[in-house]
Formats: sequence, structure tokens, C-alpha cells
Amino acid sequence: MNMKSGERYGRLTVVRDLGSRHVECLCDCGTVKIAVRKYLRNGDTQSCGCLHKERVRSVFRKHGDTGSRLYRIWKGMRTRTMNPNRSQAKDYLLRGIAICDEWSDYNAFKNWAMSNGYADGLTIDRIDNDGPYSPGNCRWATHKEQCRNKRNTHVFNYGGKEYKTIKDLCLALRLPYRRTWNRIRRGWPLEEAIEVGECKTGPRRLGQSTRERER
Repeated sequence: MNMKSGERYGRLTVVRDLGSRHVECLCDCGTVKIAVRKYLRNGDTQSCGCLHKERVRSVFRKHGDTGSRLYRIWKGMRTRTMNPNRSQAKDYLLRGIAICDEWSDYNAFKNWAMSNGYADGLTIDRIDNDGPYSPGNCRWATHKEQCRNKRNTHVFNYGGKEYKTIKDLCLALRLPYRRTWNRIRRGWPLEEAIEVGECKTGPRRLGQSTRERER
């Protein structure tokens, strides 16, 4: 059925029916729009396109941060925890890692971030790797700190203290990193890798004199 001149659909006023499927309309903004009759009637077309642009601008005006680094971090969290089609889903969504309801609002996340040490160069880090993205379980960390907090990071216990990496252990005990790491990689027990030193007459334990070793 043809449309009559003067009929209104959203912001569009019919000027004339062009036959076939199309109708010439005048938008409230003054733009002439050739619309598909079916889409006018079902409400899919309501303007020349100006309505969509206004809605997009309205969303951007909400916080003014679209495109900022902090906004990308927030979007990344949501993607990792909500999109089953992403490659990261197995490490987040499928493990039950979620983003808290409070942070579904970007402004709430931004307020937390700015009050808890956010700075360029820092990344968001979950303190408990099996816990959610939430104010109580997140902090801002350097890339190095975050790497130490990964699920596959091996914790080393020695002398009643805990070290997250071999490098930390070597720095604390003033040990040569390359030698210590090579020993552990070859399967040496941790204590031997640490305590067995090197000397011209053969290996000795840390703190053991040459005379004691030769007995």
C-alpha cells in the first residue's frame, strides 16, 4: 500500500511515494531521505540518520573517555569476562572469572581507578587469580608485578621465606641468577641449587669451607 504525503514516521514526513519500495521523505532536520517503505512502517527508519548520531553523541558525553587508555582497560575486562567467542574466554569466562555489577558502569570503575593509584604504565591486576574483577580484588600493578602474579608463576620457599621468582630469590640471597636457574631447570633440588657453590676443587655447600668439604 502506497503512503500518502504528510504521513509522519518518527522524524520523517512523507513527501511522495516513489512506487516500488521507496518513499521520499523530509526529515525534521531539513534533510531529504529516500526510505524503504517497509522500514518506515515497522519503525526501523525514524530519521535521515541524525537520530542515531545524536544517540551516539549522548553516549560519548556520558563520560567523555571513549578512546582513552582507562576506557580500553574497562572494555577489555568486559570482553574477557563476557564474550564466549574470544580466544581469552577459556582463561576468564569459562573459569568463572566475572566483573562485578558495580563496574558495569564505567564511571564507577573510573572513580575507583583514580582513587586507587591509577597511572599510565600500570595495568589492572587481580590479587586472587581465581577471583573477580572487583574493587576488593583488584589493584594497579606494573607489568613485572603482574607477571609475578600469574597462575603459572612458581613459588619458591627457602629459609622460611617465599619468593615468587628465581630472580627474586637470587637477588635476596646474592646468588648468580644464570647458574641457579640452570640448575633448577636441570632438575636439581632447590636447596642444592642454592647451597652448592663453585670452587676450583669442586662443588661445595654455601658457607662450607674447603677443608670441611674435603673431609
